[in-house]
Amino acid sequence: MRFLFLSFAALAAANFHEHCWNIKINTDRWNHSPLEMACRDSRTGDIWYNELDLNKCITNVDGNMRWSREGNYSHSVEKLFLDRRGPGIDLTRVMLNGNCRKDSGNPLLPPTWWFCAINLSEEVKVDRGQVSCLGQRSQIERPSAQEEAELKAQIGGAQE
Repeated sequence: MRFLFLSFAALAAANFHEHCWNIKINTDRWNHSPLEMACRDSRTGDIWYNELDLNKCITNVDGNMRWSREGNYSHSVEKLFLDRRGPGIDLTRVMLNGNCRKDSGNPLLPPTWWFCAINLSEEVKVDRGQVSCLGQRSQIERPSAQEEAELKAQIGGAQE
């Protein structure tokens, strides 16, 4: 798993023509990720919707929910919820909050617990239009012509 993460991260670091914005909590789609965003390719102007697959950076390891930082699943997470900051969520503010646990390494000592925030903007990668915690895109649907025009007007070519 660690090798896979590093491979995607290396690919993502070399790709700067995608710009994603308008990350929001998705409440109206059944069986989809709770986060979705609009993305645009600055070379072609194409716009698409993506969902973030939180399973790519949060996983079940030996019965414990854990989150990855640079491929290292070292922190347990309980009671996940999204830090909602209004109708839309900016990428730099997408957070997962929970109780994190780190084992002491000594079976005689209890684990250390603390309330923590997981900043997904450190985990989310963009690679050739692939958006998620490890750079894998999940296409939802293309916007209608009117939605696409509105989205293009919102960003106004500033990210070119």
